[in-house]
Amino acid sequence: MTTESGEYNCAEGTECTIDIVDAFFDEHFVAVPAEGHEFKHWKKVERGLCGNSTEPCHLSTVDFDMFDSLMALLDTEDMFYLEAEFAEKAVEGVGFEMIEVVSPT
Repeated sequence: MTTESGEYNCAEGTECTIDIVDAFFDEHFVAVPAEGHEFKHWKKVERGLCGNSTEPCHLSTVDFDMFDSLMALLDTEDMFYLEAEFAEKAVEGVGFEMIEVVSPT
């Protein structure tokens, strides 16, 4: 997973933590599939962000400073999650066709 700005990158198979502590965070997270895989969607999990969306996940705290309750959220130890789900790409042209062979009698 990476961000469109390139500021944040999280390598495949790793867990990354980003501390968001101010009203200036504004990033679009993009799921980057490994070779032979494709991005399905962001997982829908408890405290998850962008669940079931297939678009880049936009996370922003811009304008949080206009609301005390949102700024208070940034001061907590609450954790939220963003996890991509991938699937193996289907290989085109690979498969079997059933052919019925009839022997002459």
